[in-house]
Amino acid sequence: MNAVIYTDGSCKSNPGNGGWAFLMSIANGNMLLSYGAVENTTNNRMEMTAVINGLLKAQSLGYKDVTIITDSKYVENTINNGWLDKWIDSSFAGKKNIDLWVRLYGLLCSMNVKIKWTKGHHEDPYNMLVDHYASTVAGTNMAITESLIKREYEKK
Repeated sequence: MNAVIYTDGSCKSNPGNGGWAFLMSIANGNMLLSYGAVENTTNNRMEMTAVINGLLKAQSLGYKDVTIITDSKYVENTINNGWLDKWIDSSFAGKKNIDLWVRLYGLLCSMNVKIKWTKGHHEDPYNMLVDHYASTVAGTNMAITESLIKREYEKK
């Protein structure tokens, strides 16, 4: 089974108060939406937090194959262009967000993860949805929230 996860992060000022969100396809066409807020952070950290939390949730549900769809070139390029491996080889010399990259690397090693980039705030409705939640909760004290979005079936 493959999980598809849309992720986004937001920060009111950079650095500042931020939010993250992910939307994951699950069984029967249903979707799981999760989001939360973090104080004193950066946009890149929120982008990474959304990916990490999405992967942790997929792992807890038994998914081994995951496709992450992100509008973050920082996340997409670092993973797809092999930068993360180079940073690890150099002990992250001069790099930021080491704690999150190490955590993300562990998840990437334990699952089959593909990272795909999408243009943010454009035509992808799922990207726009996670952007809405990430930016809405940024600057709040909202704890992690999770909601099941049930697929509506047509009655015949």
